[in-house]
Amino acid sequence: RLNQTLCTGFSDDPWCFQVTSNVVLGGLCFLAAWASFNTFCGEQKEAAPSRGPVGRKTSGVWLFAPGRPWRHALVWKDFFFMGGGRFAIGLRVALYAMIAMITVTVIQRNNWSNWRIESFCYTVFFLSGVVMLAEVSALMARVFRQERRWKTLSSLMLLPMSTRRIAYHKVLGTLLVCAPTFALWLGSGAILMGEIVEPITRAMERDRFWGEELFWIAVGIALLFVGILCFLHLVVYLSLRLRWGALALAIAIFGTIMFFSSFLTVMLLREGAPIILLITGIITTIVLNAKIGERLILVSAED
Repeated sequence: RLNQTLCTGFSDDPWCFQVTSNVVLGGLCFLAAWASFNTFCGEQKEAAPSRGPVGRKTSGVWLFAPGRPWRHALVWKDFFFMGGGRFAIGLRVALYAMIAMITVTVIQRNNWSNWRIESFCYTVFFLSGVVMLAEVSALMARVFRQERRWKTLSSLMLLPMSTRRIAYHKVLGTLLVCAPTFALWLGSGAILMGEIVEPITRAMERDRFWGEELFWIAVGIALLFVGILCFLHLVVYLSLRLRWGALALAIAIFGTIMFFSSFLTVMLLREGAPIILLITGIITTIVLNAKIGERLILVSAED
């Protein structure tokens, strides 16, 4: 287009669609950069710990400002400055809404007459569960890493709170940013509840000996949740032992132990294997919980 404009005898309008759209887009990018300059460049990153993208009351992003501390100040601090606060929640909500809109648009344009909301909820339930587990694991790997990096654990231990309560408050504040993913997982599970309960109810009406099957279903669900809880405790414990790589090492250790323990337990005990694995997981989680408290005290003393 530039070559055509510079040619001898050119008489068309130079303000074509390409020129106009590029100028408008460049102006919008300039205004966006100008408006967000103080947000990203108004702090000295090398003089203070890194924190989530929170705004100030006087800035253009006042909606994301932390405001006054909550009653549980440690939860408030980790929610805004470790997890990202309202900005992280809004980002997740916008992302999930955009994915939902794209999915609905694709379904309407392809005229999928056999599409059912239950089928879609199965996918959402599984994917949101995987995403939530990944989010929580990543957050648990860094819940104490920043405190160790900036040597502020000793200051935290001076608070008039027990070590266990300090740890729980930090974990709770960090996990609050996962609320949209948890709500998506819980909502899709609630929709699927009828699909799951109805076949079980019919089977129980036909067969009176369904009590044992329900017991093993409950054991399987409990084993899944205990395994996840044990894994998260292992991630937190390793993050207090290592500077980097706690999550990767926890995945390797937990995966290896689960593979060999499940294989040996099934081979030796067969029917009683889930019960043994469940008891072992509960005991391991309790031990790791105690070790985390001891390690927190030791690391804070070293700082």
